[in-house]
Amino acid sequence: MNRLENTLGSQIVNLPISSSNIEKTLQFLQEYVKPEQVTPIIETCRDVFGCVMQNPVLLVGGRGTSQIIKFEANNHPYICRVVDATRPSFFIDPESEIHNMWAVNNLDVAPKLHHADLQAGIIIMDYIQPTRLTTDTLDDEQQISHLYAELGKKAKLLHGGPSFTETATNVFDDLESTLQTAKIDRAPDVAREVLEHVRNLAPVLNRHEVCTPCHKDLHSNNILLTDKSAFFIDWELGANCNRFVDLACLSIFFVFDAKYDDLLLEHYFGEKPTEEQQAQLFLMKQVCLAFYGIRLLRRVTGIGGMDLSKEQVNPNSLPAFRDFILSKYNCCSESFTTEQLKVFPFMFLHEAKKNIDSARFSEAIRVLTQDTNMVEMNAPDSPKSRIESEMKFFAEL
Repeated sequence: MNRLENTLGSQIVNLPISSSNIEKTLQFLQEYVKPEQVTPIIETCRDVFGCVMQNPVLLVGGRGTSQIIKFEANNHPYICRVVDATRPSFFIDPESEIHNMWAVNNLDVAPKLHHADLQAGIIIMDYIQPTRLTTDTLDDEQQISHLYAELGKKAKLLHGGPSFTETATNVFDDLESTLQTAKIDRAPDVAREVLEHVRNLAPVLNRHEVCTPCHKDLHSNNILLTDKSAFFIDWELGANCNRFVDLACLSIFFVFDAKYDDLLLEHYFGEKPTEEQQAQLFLMKQVCLAFYGIRLLRRVTGIGGMDLSKEQVNPNSLPAFRDFILSKYNCCSESFTTEQLKVFPFMFLHEAKKNIDSARFSEAIRVLTQDTNMVEMNAPDSPKSRIESEMKFFAEL
């Protein structure tokens, strides 16, 4: 009796695979996953695919805490993601992610989910071979039009799908929550400058908010591009939220020329974007840039213990934002030390600061605050009063 038979007993006789391959698979799993997870993985593959996991390979690199195993079953590639229950506390519980993955499983926006067992910590889904976004693609009108059409279509499908949460979340609340663990006293001046402006956008953007099921973390490590399609992964932050959060993330990580924002919006809305939609996207981009900057500050100053309060970084010394995204995100599996990560928050925060300082920023606020004719808007603490206060704030800058 071989070692797998010791684990599974007589069930082994019906597995359509040679005993030598069974032995190799068992040895592989015993090396890379916890002992108590070996049997559930083998049994799950048998139940779902009718065979033992074949040709397993550990996918190394990446910034998550799970073990990612690529394998084959019935000549088709799959991923087995083994969740680590001891991952850092700032990660969402896997239960939320699994709930979201099942919710979108029939929308064609994510790799097909075949099995998810929270207790065993095992998630099995289709394997997608991604292609990295290149400058050649971004400079090719035909390719870029196809890319933005696909991203807009997938976002629209997601936002029209099943709700993730009973109660809607708010990106400004998310920002404040992240700040609580980011050690803001160790943050550079640019963080405080950007936060001051972004916080004042809350009444402007919340007034126009349309909540839908959102991924809320659509950076280019969480989107697998193929020649024909795009698939969203890592759903742990998914919740009902302002739909422009997802659109802003797509713009930050995939659109590096402002004229193409309209193309993304057109594919999403199915028609030329309105002035208000353009303004919402531009302002929400600054909110999301701030959110990523603060989230990375949490990693560097909170977890890493580094003090950036005295750091003076000349924006002109930083790499171009497009080059930074294409090299450090964009399906990048490289892991970074705290010292290497130090530049990351500066990249996002200085990009936001540059946009905040532009004429387009105040113009976008004007567009979204010009319609204040409702009677109830005249109360002392009404949206109109708050908006006028915001306009005064920005006029004094």
